[in-house]
Amino acid sequence: MNPRIYIVIFFPFTCALGFVPNLKYLAPFSVIGTLFLSVGVCIAFYYFFDDIPDPRRLNAFTEILPVPMYCTIFLFALHSMTLYLPLENTMRHPDHMPRLIVASTFLNTVIYLTFGFFGYNKYPNACDTVIKNLPIKDT
Repeated sequence: MNPRIYIVIFFPFTCALGFVPNLKYLAPFSVIGTLFLSVGVCIAFYYFFDDIPDPRRLNAFTEILPVPMYCTIFLFALHSMTLYLPLENTMRHPDHMPRLIVASTFLNTVIYLTFGFFGYNKYPNACDTVIKNLPIKDT
């Protein structure tokens, strides 16, 4: 099916979620999205760990040009600053917020590093993202 049809189908629902004023009502959607993301990451790790190649065959260093682009994308995906202040304002104990940010940053960094390492180890030069290299025939 054409991807534009999916966009037209899901656009009204996405816009409706953007108009919800209270973050408490968005929590179930966040949980569902996190579950789907976790399942996708677990499936990708399953294929990464299936017949693991030797990492010593890879180059230890890469070009310098993609590194700043990776850092900006990583930091953008890691920190959702637009949610931190509203969440902190609605917390019972707002003094716990710095510890929560540090814990979530650490967890996300570990996930990004392991996903990036094992994805590059399995599919080093095939294409721009490892998700495109997962086998389609098994689905």
